[in-house]
Amino acid sequence: MIRTRSGPRIWLFASVAAIALALLAAVVPAGAVPGRSPISSCSTQAPRGATPAVQRQAMLCLVNRARSARGLPALRASPVLDRAAVEAVFAIKQRPLDNPLIAHVAELDQLALLGTRLTNLAARLAEAFWPGPLTLVLPTDAQLPWVTAGLDSIAVRQPRHEFALALIRRAGPLAAPSANLSGLPSPTRASHALQDLRGRVPLIIDGGDLAHGLESTVIDARGEQPILLRPGALSAEEVEACCGRALSTPDGDSRIRSPGMKYRHYSPRAELWLYPPASAHSAAATQLCEDARELRARGRSVAVIASQHVEADHFIALPSEPAQIARQLFRWLRELDERGVHYVLIESVSPSGVGRAIMDRLERAASRVRRSERTPAPLEVT
Repeated sequence: MIRTRSGPRIWLFASVAAIALALLAAVVPAGAVPGRSPISSCSTQAPRGATPAVQRQAMLCLVNRARSARGLPALRASPVLDRAAVEAVFAIKQRPLDNPLIAHVAELDQLALLGTRLTNLAARLAEAFWPGPLTLVLPTDAQLPWVTAGLDSIAVRQPRHEFALALIRRAGPLAAPSANLSGLPSPTRASHALQDLRGRVPLIIDGGDLAHGLESTVIDARGEQPILLRPGALSAEEVEACCGRALSTPDGDSRIRSPGMKYRHYSPRAELWLYPPASAHSAAATQLCEDARELRARGRSVAVIASQHVEADHFIALPSEPAQIARQLFRWLRELDERGVHYVLIESVSPSGVGRAIMDRLERAASRVRRSERTPAPLEVT
């Protein structure tokens, strides 16, 4: 049984399509989730970075594909409306305050609590892909600047897994970023969240690994023209087929209406160098091998993720199926950080289907992008 004190509560939540932080700023009476216990870590330590009042009262819980929510106690208020709880999560993650959050709903009726509704375009997309790894940016007249970063729009998603939906039905909409420190690779299993949030959260519940590995696709659906704000687990081709038109990309002057657009993200602690596909540029394969050899000669620990074997301290064979890469990419990067690797040299993939999302993550994580020139720039080692 999980017992809690009365007062505001914050829960960290992980969805099937993308890890998320779900904020339950509500009174939780004593209760428990029956069945197989997924609790993997528990302490009474308050989260660092929160205000003293929230530190005294906050309970944070990571949920990753948990099986059942039966017996979950009723909650009194919609968490997304509690400014102190949402701001505490920004502090815990060390997340920039101008980076908007995604609000998660279980039913379309809950959109009214967020001051929004589905546009015609959004209704078509929600009918096709909700619940699932699709986030829709919608107009809102609600005053929730701690969620929207002061914008007149709000990002909304309906997650797929059973525990999440039951939780949101009881609690109300949940504002939710990824359960990691801002900028690091997204966690795809509970142990990854524990690496980042140990000492910052008192409770972690493990319900298994995530299915997709990548975050949700984000579409600006405020008008009739769909705009791709962040590629993700749902491919752009699937969205275009549903809409009957090609996706646009944001204008240069567009405001940051979605997570994953503004800051460097998904970066391991090791330096990540990105190379063209070896099948497309033989010079790229040669350059990758030469860089690995020279870095190791200088005493650096090097990992290589490529389709062809390269001599390195750690080598990972790049799968031919993009979905397999998507499921494992963040796990690879985190495991290589655990091994103390200094450099990760990784081969690009074709930017089609889910490959577009993979390349988005790699390009945002990369500290250096190697081109296919036969005479590369001198190697600079830090």
